[in-house]
Amino acid sequence: HVSTREEFEKKFGKRLWKASPEVYGYVTKVEPTKRALDGLGVQAWITGRRRSQGGQRAQIALVEIDPSDRRIKLNPMANWVHDQVFQYVKDHKLPYNKLHDEGYTSIGDVVSTEKAEASEGERSGRFKNQESKECGMHLSTDASSVSKMERLVEKISNGYEWDNDARERAAKIGIVTVTEENFEEVMAGAAPVLLEVYAPWCGHCRALERDWNKLARAVHTDGDNLIVARMDGWQNDVPAPYQKPFEATGVPRVYLLRPTASGVRSVELYEGEKEYSLLLGWVRERLAA
Repeated sequence: HVSTREEFEKKFGKRLWKASPEVYGYVTKVEPTKRALDGLGVQAWITGRRRSQGGQRAQIALVEIDPSDRRIKLNPMANWVHDQVFQYVKDHKLPYNKLHDEGYTSIGDVVSTEKAEASEGERSGRFKNQESKECGMHLSTDASSVSKMERLVEKISNGYEWDNDARERAAKIGIVTVTEENFEEVMAGAAPVLLEVYAPWCGHCRALERDWNKLARAVHTDGDNLIVARMDGWQNDVPAPYQKPFEATGVPRVYLLRPTASGVRSVELYEGEKEYSLLLGWVRERLAA
């Protein structure tokens, strides 16, 4: 378990919420809630869900039995609407989140909450551009699904534990770490860029580290005019001008990006075996062409 956002991002990456909303919801809401309910021996609990919030909440009952754990779930405000809730808050001088005064009609965490458009519904600002508007806390799951999710969480966590160390090893030999934030800055230079796109949880990606680092050492030792870089493609998107060339699936992938007169680099995907001598030979051949 973690206690700060920094610790969470070290364990799962900075954009787990975007790369896998289901895993993000599980580790930040579903698992902690279940752990608390189990630890306290709770047999019944109360929620603030309302039918007027729409979506999967439109048909909720006042009293439910959660098929996941057979706990009783009470929804006393199921028949209330938004204005009734805030009239009650006002009448009874109850504390509330001040973001409501700024137009936020449904508030979760910082990465899944935006202002809602009145015409789109009260919870339209939650999980923007995602199919589900639920974090999973109130969705029933069977034991098999939970076990599968826990294995996936462990796989991702182990991957980022490796990646934290791999980034340090890469930095020591001059490999540049590329992210959404610095992609265009890295590409703004005059030198070609040899970029590995990987996912930390991918075994093939981890296996490539030795050859990739060896390639970087050779490039730097021989004075090649080339930036060797790596990017977590699972959690980082590339800017619009580069999205189409990066549509290939599977990891790891290797690209050579070279400057052009237009300012947008040409992008070439390496399609050979990902082995040190073959990669080095390919990139030097392409740069000499």
